[in-house]
Amino acid sequence: MGFLWRWLGAFGLTAAFFNPTQWNYVTWAQANFSTQMPFVLLLGLLLALGLGL
Repeated sequence: MGFLWRWLGAFGLTAAFFNPTQWNYVTWAQANFSTQMPFVLLLGLLLALGLGL
C-alpha cells in the first residue's frame, strides 16, 4: 500500500509541474510571474522540493 501512495504522490507532483494541458505550474507561472511573483516563486520552490531537485 505504501508503494501505491508514493507512486500517486510522484505522479501528482509531476502532473502539477508539467502536463500537456493548460492546467500546470509552468503555464500558470509564465502567465502570472509579473503580477504574482512571490507566490509563483514559493510554489516553484515547494514543487522543486517535492520533486527532489
